[in-house]
Order: sequence, then structure tokens, then C-alpha cells
Amino acid sequence: MSEEKYRTLAENAMIAIYIISTKSGFEYINPAFEKIFGYKSEEIYHKGFSLLDLVYPDDRKLIENRMVAQEKGKELSSVYRFRGITKEGYIKHVEVNTVAFPGKENKVLGILRDIMEQKKAEIRLGEFESDLRKQELALEQKNIALREVIAQVEMEKRRIENNIDNNLKAVIFPILKKLEKEKANLGIANLLQHHLEKLSSSYGKKITNIKFKLTNREIEICNMVKAGLTSKEISNLLYISYKTVEKHRANIRHKLEISNSHINLVSFLREM
Repeated sequence: MSEEKYRTLAENAMIAIYIISTKSGFEYINPAFEKIFGYKSEEIYHKGFSLLDLVYPDDRKLIENRMVAQEKGKELSSVYRFRGITKEGYIKHVEVNTVAFPGKENKVLGILRDIMEQKKAEIRLGEFESDLRKQELALEQKNIALREVIAQVEMEKRRIENNIDNNLKAVIFPILKKLEKEKANLGIANLLQHHLEKLSSSYGKKITNIKFKLTNREIEICNMVKAGLTSKEISNLLYISYKTVEKHRANIRHKLEISNSHINLVSFLREM
């Protein structure tokens, strides 16, 4: 392919192409190069620009090192990124692929592309990842705070349970003992003591669960059965017949879905 055809391809290329000499500066730039940096080829040639004249100051050391390596033949080809400065003073992120010509002329062919959009996307991705890390940190801190709250709630729960237990033993149980010594109704006293001992349990919440649909009388009988009272003792305390108590117990077993099973009602209620 003739030199003229190569030039035609370069002139119509979508990517920037240049040839530069480390001694005399730019020898050729195509229209795509002009578009990126805003300089016409005549300006570049007339002013004798070197590549360093189009590089952001903080990135010039990188370019200098590349140029020295290529001059010494240590780096015939290279791909790197740098920030360029346009004619209007704007910063452009670019990526260049350079190839050093063999010989003593120290000429380099550069194929350069504008990566501003790619760089913006990378910056946005970095910002997104940074925000994500901040959110993860915030969530972890909230989880730590939540665990601390849960621990405090558990401590408070144990404190309340201990208070209830201490109050029962110090205040209520002595009263019950007094009732017993004075020959009060022992059934009621035993029932009261049993449920006071279970005051901090979740039984009450479970037995009144709407799904069981137990009546107030059935809940009352459940409490007595759970305390270990027999059907006869329950009938005496509630002033109802023994058969009525047994009917209630059958209904309770049905609602608790343990009918026609060998499950003991007392054990079932105590495990709730």
C-alpha cells in the first residue's frame, strides 16, 4: 500500500493518529487528533509543539520516562493513559498506544483515543462503590446498635423476671402459707400459687391465642388442669357438675387439636 493510501486512511480515521520525533516534535497529526485537542495541524507544526506541551503537568513525568525508554530502544511499544490539555484549557483523559520506529530518527507512531466517557463511567462506578461501602458500614453500625438494644432488652427482661420471682417469694408466698395455716380453701390457694409461679411465662399469651377459640370458661378450666387439679376438684371449685367439666375437657382437647391422641392434657398445657 502506497504512502498516499496510508495518509488517506489516517485522515479519515475515527481515532487520533500522530507521528512525533523526540528531536523535532510533531511531524504529523490527523483530523481526529485536532478534534481532541482543539489545535489545527498548522498551529502544532508552526509552534513546534512536543507531546509534553499537550500533557497535564502532573502527568508529564510519565511521558518523559516513556520517551527516554523509547529513545534508548528499551520500549519499542507501549500502552498508557494520561491527561491531556486542550487548546481551551480543558482536561482530556486519553489512552495512547505508541510504537517506536526502528532506526536513529527516534520517531514514534501514536494511536490515541479519547476515554473521557469511559473515565466518567469509572468515576461514577467508584462513587457508587464508595456509597455502597458507606451504606454497608451504616447498616453494620445499625446492626451493632440493634444487637445492643436486643441485649439490653434481654437484660431488662431477666431483671423483671427476677423482680417478679423475688416479690413472689418475699411477699405472695408467705401470704399463701398463712392462708394454708388458717385452713382456707386449699384448692384456690394451690391454684393461685401455681399461676403466680408461672407469672413471667408466655403461657397466658398462648392459651388465649385467637386460633384456639377457647371460651373464658374453657380457659379457666385449662388453668386449673395445668395446675394439676382433677375434674372433681374443678367441679367443686366452679360449682358445676363433674360431667360438665369432662365435656369442657373434651372440647378443649378438640380445639387444641389433640383429640383421639394419647397426649396428656396436663403435660400439653404445661409445655405451652
